[in-house]
Amino acid sequence: MKQVFLFSICWMALSLSGITQDQIGVQKAKVQTYLNKKFGTKGVSTPGGDSIRIAVHTGRFSPAEYIFTFDKKNQCTGETIITRCDSCYNGLLATALAKKNFQWKKINENQYISRFEDKRMIEIFPDERERSFSILRVDWNREIYDMLLKN
Repeated sequence: MKQVFLFSICWMALSLSGITQDQIGVQKAKVQTYLNKKFGTKGVSTPGGDSIRIAVHTGRFSPAEYIFTFDKKNQCTGETIITRCDSCYNGLLATALAKKNFQWKKINENQYISRFEDKRMIEIFPDERERSFSILRVDWNREIYDMLLKN
């Protein structure tokens, strides 16, 4: 019974881990197609001018809302995840930080940075009603990156 429970948790975490940060750098049309395939009728998607919002009400770490933002070239530059559930928030953040290829480093209470080459940052927004964090693509140079690591 314990094995089935552990397998279920791992499977659900992996199914949601594909959504966090993997869409950054992807064109808007491809992100929308990905979200439609991933969630279909399980999520309510609202495409907007420079963003796509999707509310997910099923799954291990739900309810949650995902907001994907895009630049003028329609390339995804960030993803914000919002939930009111503490355990959902903790699971979603842990899933994002568990991606080993980004080698996340905590630089203060509200920020993590990836390795230099990936140019990503996680910003945590403290709020008592809603729990949220954003994964952002940042254009830093080596000097700025090293300065962030020293703090």
